[in-house]
Amino acid sequence: MQIRAEARRLTVVIADDGIGFDPTAVPPTRFGIAISIRGRMHRLDGGECTIVSAPAAGTRIELRWAG
Repeated sequence: MQIRAEARRLTVVIADDGIGFDPTAVPPTRFGIAISIRGRMHRLDGGECTIVSAPAAGTRIELRWAG
């Protein structure tokens, strides 16, 4: 995990080299990514979320907030 705090910007990066997954194949009924991660970040004024993953390639989640 990496945490970067800059003037008026916070970035948290969580990454692993696990089994990974295809983010486009996650059904919209699975709320873990849609609501818990992306939804919460997008509700923050200045919040952003990027999820990069692929089967057998691990996962990287980057949460950014500029306030």
